This record gives sequence, structure tokens and C-alpha cells, in this order.
Amino acid sequence: MKVILENELEKCAWQIMLEAHQKWERNYGDTLRQMVEWYLFDLYHDQVKEMIDSEARKLVNEKWKHNISLETTLEEYLAECQEECENDGVTRQELVEEYEHLRGKILWALEDEKVAVKEDLRRLYSSFFNAPESLTVISANYQNKEDQKRALLRKYYEMACHNLLCCSKNYAMDQAKEGFEADWKQYQVECELLQEMMAEEAK
Repeated sequence: MKVILENELEKCAWQIMLEAHQKWERNYGDTLRQMVEWYLFDLYHDQVKEMIDSEARKLVNEKWKHNISLETTLEEYLAECQEECENDGVTRQELVEEYEHLRGKILWALEDEKVAVKEDLRRLYSSFFNAPESLTVISANYQNKEDQKRALLRKYYEMACHNLLCCSKNYAMDQAKEGFEADWKQYQVECELLQEMMAEEAK
């Protein structure tokens, strides 16, 4: 979690807030964090669950957009792939099996993402109400540069994914086209590295 202080007033106020929190913690422990946890996971349980599910679906669809989305039906997948795959000699049955394989993987990824989003939410309020002094505090100018850096990484990642798809035998991008093995391997490594870099920047 990052706190963006846009002017001198906010910088001064942040220091005062830290001092107030430290005094509260000395007198009452982590009661603020406990109260927030109760609100999130008990009082507003259904609303928070819906929020977590929605965020997880969005993140998974973003990561898998070059393959398949959670909303993609078998009929849609076949219609999208059939013409191109017929030219490559891929049968309808092979496409059905590929869809089922991808569908299973993306549903598994969704469940993992729900767990990750919930943990991110816990870290969010735990950091803010339990240890605000450990938060990353940055200025607005610095944040603009960070946003530009993330956007550039995203652009390079999408380019690498596109190149990988062009060198792949299928939409799962797990096999190289004949004669493109070296390029496929290179783009696969680029995608993995850029994905790791984006994950680091998002922390």
C-alpha cells in the first residue's frame, strides 16, 4: 500500500497522524485493526466477498486475455479459432480439448486469485491500522513516474505476448510452431520476465 502526499500540508498532517496512532497503540493495542477486520469479514461479509470475486475475475481476465476469458463459451472459442486452425490442420475435437484444458486452468487460476486478493485486502488494512509507519510514502511527482513505468512494462508485455502467440502452435501458447522454436522460447522468457517485473512494480 502506498500513501501519496500531494503537498506540504498533507506531509505535515501525515506525521501528526503517525504520532496519534503510536499513542493509541500504546494505550489500546491493535483494536483499530480488529474493528476493521470485523467490519470487513463479518458485518459486510457478502459485500466484501462480492468485491473480492469481482476483483479476482478482473485480474484473471487481464492475465489470460491473450488465451481465453472466464466468460468465453465453447461456441465462442470454436468460432474464434476455427478458420485459422483449419488452415493449420487442427480438428474440431482438438479445439474442444484445448478449450476444456484452458477452461480448467483459468478456473483454477480464479480460485488462486481470490485467495491472493483476500490476502492483499488483509495486508491493506493491517498495514494502515497496525503499522502505518511501515507504509511507502511518496510524492505525487514520483507517483506519475511510477505510473509511466508500469504502463511501459505493460506495453512491452503485451507486445511479447503477441509475438509469442504468432510463434505458437495453438492459442494456449504452450507449443511452438514448427520452425519457430527458438523465437517461441525467446518470447516465452520475455513474457515471464516482464510479468515478474510488473508484479514487483505492483507491490
